[in-house]
Amino acid sequence: MSAVSEKQDMLEAELVRLEGLLGDLEKDWSRVPYAFALLILAVPAYLKWGFMGSSLTILTVVSFVATAYYLIGVRKAEYRGEMAEIRMDVETLRRTGG
Repeated sequence: MSAVSEKQDMLEAELVRLEGLLGDLEKDWSRVPYAFALLILAVPAYLKWGFMGSSLTILTVVSFVATAYYLIGVRKAEYRGEMAEIRMDVETLRRTGG
């Protein structure tokens, strides 16, 4: 097996791995809205600490959801970028006779 075909196999394996990770992120992305269910905690926070407690609970939950969307979105963009680079590398190897 030549070094070029080994590199091509390695790149294709990495592409499969990234596709799997991207699929996992898509599942996580669809689950994030369920975190809004934590807003129900604003009620006991209000009863125990008043308006400030419930406000901070709401702010925390909204911040958590926004952060989750941001982090998952950035990671998805990174994976897609890496996958595009790998596809270009594989295509280059194929064109050069690998």
